[in-house]
Amino acid sequence: MGHNMAASNIPDIETERLILRGPTEADLPDWVACIWGDAEVMRYMPRSTDAPEVRAKAVLAGFTNAREQRQIGAWVITDKADGRFMGHCMLRYREALNDHELGYALGKEFWGKGYATETARAVARYGFEQANLERIFGVVIPENIPSARVLDHLGFVYEKDDVLYDLPVAFYGLRHEQFIPGDAYYRLIESL
Repeated sequence: MGHNMAASNIPDIETERLILRGPTEADLPDWVACIWGDAEVMRYMPRSTDAPEVRAKAVLAGFTNAREQRQIGAWVITDKADGRFMGHCMLRYREALNDHELGYALGKEFWGKGYATETARAVARYGFEQANLERIFGVVIPENIPSARVLDHLGFVYEKDDVLYDLPVAFYGLRHEQFIPGDAYYRLIESL
């Protein structure tokens, strides 16, 4: 019973086109195909020598752990219309930086359609409204222009270039009072 209770404290999030929900073992093959096993997607992600399957399992474990410990949020992104797996997103406390990081990754067939912005806006809103965070940061590998644009859209402000996860990244930050949720469709789905 304790297990389900903890996980249920992080609700699913419904947006106009998406459902952000907790990941399960059943997501692993799609996760590998969509994200970890795709070299183009991985160009913009922290490097690893692990096989895609190993990586997917580790991330599933990390997400599950985060949800059980009620660390803000970790979700997979799915298509509201047909339930298709599209990617993942999270909002995690980074101890080394004493700050909360917004992160997201989408399979490349879903690039360029506004899904990342829709996802990031919902997760930021959750962080500010449900978790009462003062501030959220995001990092982008400099050549990943579309990802930087997502953060720009949401009002994130460029702060500095630095290194994180052994990668050169640009840091962006957004404070609670600067965040404008807008009128995008957003609904929390509390699990039973």
